[in-house]
Amino acid sequence: MLDFFLVVLFGLLTFAAIVLFYHHYLWKRLRNPRDEQWALGALMGLGSLFVMLSAVDVGNGVLLDARVLLMGFAALLAGWRGALAALMITLPARLLIGGAGAYIGCLTLLMAPLIGLAWRQFEARLSWGPS
Repeated sequence: MLDFFLVVLFGLLTFAAIVLFYHHYLWKRLRNPRDEQWALGALMGLGSLFVMLSAVDVGNGVLLDARVLLMGFAALLAGWRGALAALMITLPARLLIGGAGAYIGCLTLLMAPLIGLAWRQFEARLSWGPS
């Protein structure tokens, strides 16, 4: 159980570091929204590489992995450009690491941005204001 909390804490700290770096160093320097999306996606991909080796078994067949969350946030916050940038960085590294779960790991890395993009589309179509 302690491993679970350490991995969650590690993932949250990595996400906070990415957001702080983006906000303080890149956000004001990037003039084009497309560049912002690519940069944020690339940062999420690099963060995914950083936490790639911190997976922990939670239960029988259940795996918690902070990089999947980072990939989902890349799509949610930066759209399809951010998701593509994060995938271009993370997928080749996951295949190079290999191991028994390489293809399952790549599949989860592909699914997380798709879920983020789907939520982004769902949220854009909702009417939050009074009718």
